[in-house]
Amino acid sequence: MYVVDQASLQRTIKLPTNGSLLKINPSARIILSADHKAAFFYVPRDLDGLSCSVTGRGTWQLGKNDSYITVWAQIADEEPNNRCKDTFTAKYADELMLYGTNVPYKLHVTIGDPDSGDAVQFERRN
Repeated sequence: MYVVDQASLQRTIKLPTNGSLLKINPSARIILSADHKAAFFYVPRDLDGLSCSVTGRGTWQLGKNDSYITVWAQIADEEPNNRCKDTFTAKYADELMLYGTNVPYKLHVTIGDPDSGDAVQFERRN
């Protein structure tokens, strides 16, 4: 299980398209199982300038983006009142970068343009 790290909870992230603030739920978490099942709970997301979160279940697998190892997750969104549901048609597929130099790595969720450096990070909890 991964939970939002303290630095992310204290960070102010403005959405690139409209300047509104990204809302981060302090109880957001990601669960990755050894059998490649995944569960997201209130994972923050910026989709076309809307501050959203993803809650649902799906699958994950390891991948690679250039020289970075990533976790590819595909989640069926289960949030009944998700503002972005129509935008991503109830499916969330994205890569989570592994961040850090030692195990356990953090999961790095990029917000907006990757070059902006805006991200929410999740740290492992047992």
